[in-house]
Amino acid sequence: MSSPRLPDHLEVLLTEEPVLDVYAYGPWRVPDGLYEELRDRALEYNRDPRAVVLTRQLSDFYGDDTSAAGAEQWSLLTFLLGASAVRGGSRGDVDYELLSAFLATPETAVREPTAWFTQGGRWRPPGLWLPEPAGNDRERRAVMFDLARAGLDVFEGLEPVERRRRALMDLFDRRAADPELREADMTVPNARLDEVWGAQLTDEELAVLPELAGPVGYLGWACAGLDAAHAHLAGTISDGDEPDDALAKLLLAAEAQVVPAELAVVLGTARYENVEERLRAAREGFSSEAWQHDVRSWLARGLVAGEADAARAWLDMAVRVTGAVQGLPDAPVSPRCRVPVRLFQSDLRRLFTMRRVFNPLGEALGATGTGRADGESGHAGTGGGEDVADALVGQPELSRALQDAVAARLAGERPVRLLIAGPEGTGKGTAAEAVERRLAEAGAVREALWISDQVFASLGVSDAVLWLQTRVRDCLDARMLLVVDDLEKLAAHERCGAAAVEELRRLMARSPSLNVVALCRPGGDRRLFDANPALVRAFDVARTRDFGEDDFAELFTLAAARRGWRVAPEVAATAGGMLRRTPPLLNLRGARLVEHMAGEAVAAAVRRNEKAGDDEAEDALAGPPEIIAADLPQRIIPGGPADADPLAELAACAGIEPAKREVDALVAEAKAARLRREAGMTARTRPRHLVFAGNPGTGKSKVAGILGRLYADLGVLSSGHLVEVERADLLGEYASESVLRVRRAVEQAHGGVLVVRDAHALVSAATDAARGREVLDVLLTGVQSHSEDLVVVLTGPEAELNGLLKSHPDLAAYFPRTVLFPDLTVDELVDVFAAKAADAGFELAPGVLDRVRELAEGAPRERGFGNARAMIHLLDRAVAMQGRRVLADGIVDETESLDEILPEDVPDTLSRARDDVPGEPLAEIERLIGLADIKREVARLVAEVRADQLRRDAKLAPASPSRHMVFTGNPGTAKTTIARLIAAVYARLGLLSSGHLVEVTRADLVAEFIGQTAPRVRSAVERALGGVLFVDEAYALTSAGGDRRDFGHEAVAELLRLMEEHRGDLVVIVAGYEAEMERFLDANPGLKSRFPKVLRFPDYSADELVTIFEFMAAEAGFALAPGILDGLRRIVAAHPRDASFGNARLVRNLLEAAISRQAQRITATDDEAPAGIEPAEVGLLRPEDLPDAPPPEPGIGFGRTGFGPYI
Repeated sequence: MSSPRLPDHLEVLLTEEPVLDVYAYGPWRVPDGLYEELRDRALEYNRDPRAVVLTRQLSDFYGDDTSAAGAEQWSLLTFLLGASAVRGGSRGDVDYELLSAFLATPETAVREPTAWFTQGGRWRPPGLWLPEPAGNDRERRAVMFDLARAGLDVFEGLEPVERRRRALMDLFDRRAADPELREADMTVPNARLDEVWGAQLTDEELAVLPELAGPVGYLGWACAGLDAAHAHLAGTISDGDEPDDALAKLLLAAEAQVVPAELAVVLGTARYENVEERLRAAREGFSSEAWQHDVRSWLARGLVAGEADAARAWLDMAVRVTGAVQGLPDAPVSPRCRVPVRLFQSDLRRLFTMRRVFNPLGEALGATGTGRADGESGHAGTGGGEDVADALVGQPELSRALQDAVAARLAGERPVRLLIAGPEGTGKGTAAEAVERRLAEAGAVREALWISDQVFASLGVSDAVLWLQTRVRDCLDARMLLVVDDLEKLAAHERCGAAAVEELRRLMARSPSLNVVALCRPGGDRRLFDANPALVRAFDVARTRDFGEDDFAELFTLAAARRGWRVAPEVAATAGGMLRRTPPLLNLRGARLVEHMAGEAVAAAVRRNEKAGDDEAEDALAGPPEIIAADLPQRIIPGGPADADPLAELAACAGIEPAKREVDALVAEAKAARLRREAGMTARTRPRHLVFAGNPGTGKSKVAGILGRLYADLGVLSSGHLVEVERADLLGEYASESVLRVRRAVEQAHGGVLVVRDAHALVSAATDAARGREVLDVLLTGVQSHSEDLVVVLTGPEAELNGLLKSHPDLAAYFPRTVLFPDLTVDELVDVFAAKAADAGFELAPGVLDRVRELAEGAPRERGFGNARAMIHLLDRAVAMQGRRVLADGIVDETESLDEILPEDVPDTLSRARDDVPGEPLAEIERLIGLADIKREVARLVAEVRADQLRRDAKLAPASPSRHMVFTGNPGTAKTTIARLIAAVYARLGLLSSGHLVEVTRADLVAEFIGQTAPRVRSAVERALGGVLFVDEAYALTSAGGDRRDFGHEAVAELLRLMEEHRGDLVVIVAGYEAEMERFLDANPGLKSRFPKVLRFPDYSADELVTIFEFMAAEAGFALAPGILDGLRRIVAAHPRDASFGNARLVRNLLEAAISRQAQRITATDDEAPAGIEPAEVGLLRPEDLPDAPPPEPGIGFGRTGFGPYI
């Protein structure tokens, strides 16, 4: 009979993981870093400036720095956890974990696994500490409601209370959205707020928040839960108390001398009287200790009966009833409780972590009893393994090992201890199933228990050992065959691998009747031997090999037969040849690939027979239908043909001759190593992992894929498939997530090539450098543990990769070889364009390649140049322009061809077509009001760019001037508008690839803490690449003067570095007041040289501002009555022209004020004479609509979606 087992969702309680166990929810593993994040949120909420409005005297329990908001957090959290509810776990003291800083005397949280916690629940919505200082003042109440609602956001992510938190959020939001309820909340006396909120709850809300039903309602809810749990346990465990006896004794343990009157309402009169009678009978001589012992024993029997959840529910409800009774007539309190929660938690760990001790006496005396019965099935000695071998094809070594192992087990000589190593899809799993089937038929086992290495990924040493002991005990008790998948991967787990495999060895040594089959990848037995040689010695080792053509042919015939089809030998041979030449796709290989092909062939044969009709159907009556050669798929796996030659594909790659030579050398080394091994030599192997350095578009990933296929053909790799990852794929939010992501990538690439694109980016961001280093460490561990069937390739720019390897010598030791991928020459770029066009089915008219050559020659060759990618993008744009040309008139006549590209289809620039930029930006600049000097400056900038293009066309080598600029002037002078239009102009001239504008301020670039500023600047620059980065009020970056604690200087330094790095496809414009910008340029020696052009934006004249007003009013659909412009001119002239003069923003504000006053005027007229307003009057602004004085300037960002391009 099997030993009792704890439900899977409770097993985390037996581990050392950080667990919050709210009994009503279940144990929950606290994510790494979450408590710290919640703690920071709570501290920030405590400092919320809105709490100043709601200042009040707090109790001595709280510290001097704790505001009413902080006290509210403490009470809210205890309510979310449940009134008088039970919680435990090593992180169960959650209020002290998160909010201890709010206390007058902060205390350390209790982290004992068997400790438990419970608290009362005085808090009621909308709050406990915030409503009183709000009083009956409407404005303060509005602040109070907003602040109380925001307090719920602090605990987002605390999963056990999430349902209750969301219910409260919905309650707040529902009342805020309903005008009637909102008005009631603003006017009801403060003392009745919680009563009003509770009275209008829905049934759904009360089901989640039963405390809000009031003390009696909550007591009834808890008693109902206690009855349900008690009845369930009583149905499983004998000799328990009757429900009324149990309740009476619980009341006595809660120190109640009489049954509370409230229970009459809850239970009904008859049952209330019965409980009263039982309480009087039990009161005399009642001992809390004896009662506690009895309950503990009863619940322990529930544990071993498989009712752990019901026992936990009984305890939770018993404690809630205790707290509710002791709090009457008010809300539940923190109970003075004798309910044996702690004893129960100790019993749970004691009962389910017991370590079995092997007693040899049982084995000695059981020779004729149960110990021998497993082996006596009438099949001893002979005949035990023939059908086991029949299940395998093409694996003679494994077949013999299976026969010997099963025969020895059935003869009672020894248990099955078999370690099978080999590629995926070669019959390892089939062999384990065959052993299970044969032993089950003989009565030696009932079934197999499969375990995977993935279970151990997040376990510590003690947890892994306990888990393994439990599984082995299950196998012994239930007579199961233990199958361990990927045993060598288990051994490689950093935290617990070595301890787990050693414990497996010990358990096998102490359990002579335990049958074990372990499966490994190719070479896994050797890696496992290096980790634990005694464990490998305890197994019989058998190895599988990749299938040959004859094996594939036999497997295909069998797969078709299982589907009810027959295959002629010559067709099976053809299928075998195709299967042998097809490279694996991840784990789709070997026998799995055969099953895939058989399914495809049968589907094709069915379609053929359906088309053939009756004749084929009559032939089918003679026997099973037949698969013919025409039914075989042309390509087993979508993609390249099965017989594609990787060397021919490498030779076809344009350029990269040094890389090709390196690949040839790598292949030659692999061939020589194989020949030496075949000759019996002990060849020294060095790490095969590589660094591919070069700009984008030089074929690094493609060559890595080709190398993988070449290595697969040589037997160096088992599959040769390619897996590509980058920083975003490997770096998780938490350290543990990053570890799992790296391991997942390594496992996916096992047997092939793992390409880590831009590997230097893992540690380039200052904020993520530590996590990036951890990713590299885990990657290095994966490289070490898969040294024989994995090639890792790091790619990126040469300089950055060199820096990465120099700063990580351990990594450099495993990546000894760097392959350089040079930029493609002009001729090679032209060849790429021609080849890609041919692959797409296009013909190139005379002159097209000459045009492409001109563009390639004129392209700036700086770091980051796209190489082949640039040609692919150019072809895409040429195809788009060709389609527009051919279909411009909607007709394709005989003079036009959809598959021919003409010279006029080739764009004018390599980076971006002019037509891609919407509108006519130069014309838009000319239409702007005023700004004559600025327009002349922009015309000069355009002339400079065009002249540079003419010089390049004349084969001259013009210098690359800096295009970055400084815009100075007061607000509202169209600086942002001009920046946006310059971006579009530069894009049309081919100077920028995109032409978009990204606008930032100091707040977007400068962080509060060390290491966070540079990533912010990089993020802004990355968003602006291809366009213009507009830094408004840039002087604020250096406004702190010489204070080196301010990170504005770091932002400037990083910005200058990135400007230089991306000078070919980025323009930076810094803007601000003239005097401040002069000081800004003087603050850093590199600023003036990087920003050689300064455009000064003058204030608008009064006439220009009046014209802008006319433009904005027309854009908004308003007409202007006579006299309004004269009035406007007087207002503008009277406005002081200081540094805060708003220019077009001032006009915009005047227009908004006029529209507002006009709205009041026409609605007042309509109220006096309904329907008396003429439609024209609705859209007319009159002089009286103008304000008497200019309206105040709005804050930053106000009205940004207003009128016209001046905003």
